[in-house]
Amino acid sequence: NEQEIAFVFMNLHYHRLVERHLLGSSTTSYKPIDYQAPFDDIDPDYGLHQYSMHLELHNAVESIASIRFTQLFCRKDQIVDGYIPLQVISKEKRSRQISLPDKINLPWRTEAIQGHIKHCCMITVTILAEAQTPFWCFSAPVAITKSNNKDMSYDCNGECFFMRYQDSDGKLEIELEWIEEEKRSSCMPS
Repeated sequence: NEQEIAFVFMNLHYHRLVERHLLGSSTTSYKPIDYQAPFDDIDPDYGLHQYSMHLELHNAVESIASIRFTQLFCRKDQIVDGYIPLQVISKEKRSRQISLPDKINLPWRTEAIQGHIKHCCMITVTILAEAQTPFWCFSAPVAITKSNNKDMSYDCNGECFFMRYQDSDGKLEIELEWIEEEKRSSCMPS
């Protein structure tokens, strides 16, 4: 007889959480109003600059990293299939990399036993548009996976890993480089 343990872990982003709860029901989901950037005949790139992003890696016990990026932008010619690429840390600006602890995991506990899921944590991201209104928000579990040859960045001096998240509204990729001499990872969100 094999015995297995199962548990449920739920993580919700707080953006419009009360609104969704009060205006939705068990039979009808809440549909938020789709806001469009107002037309601006003076600035042809209105709505494509001054984004800000708050990224937090955490588990149920502690915050692993909490990072804020400002002055993010995109040019019209960079828009692909309706997606706006916002590169947070470029390969050329490696000095802006963020250090992470060497052991990232998601701890769990019941009354009788406890453990942790290795190479996994929660990610919470809030991207605000130019008017400081939420543009993309999510909170979800994310795994750290070792890169294979097709993913490999030739800018990495150490072993490369990735964190990836994608939903119908966007995609986030974080490249991690293990620095053996310092026993730590450095993080480059893109």
